[in-house]
Amino acid sequence: MPGSVLDDWRMCGVAQGKEGKRMEYRIVYCNGQCHNYAHSRKDLIEWLKLLKDETITEISKIYRNGVEKSVIEKYKQFIR
Repeated sequence: MPGSVLDDWRMCGVAQGKEGKRMEYRIVYCNGQCHNYAHSRKDLIEWLKLLKDETITEISKIYRNGVEKSVIEKYKQFIR
């Protein structure tokens, strides 16, 4: 489906690698209007530092099989 979040993710060049699909984190902010992807826990924490002035509404872990799980509670300590 063109224009979907998954298409954006694929177009970033991060969904496919030598080992196939990779696990990613999605950070949603600005009342759901904006999002960014982190490629690792370290990336996620860096993004959270950069987005410290934004209201983060969701952090999801996206597994290789496409399943999403909210992990915002785990990372509350990094959200101001």
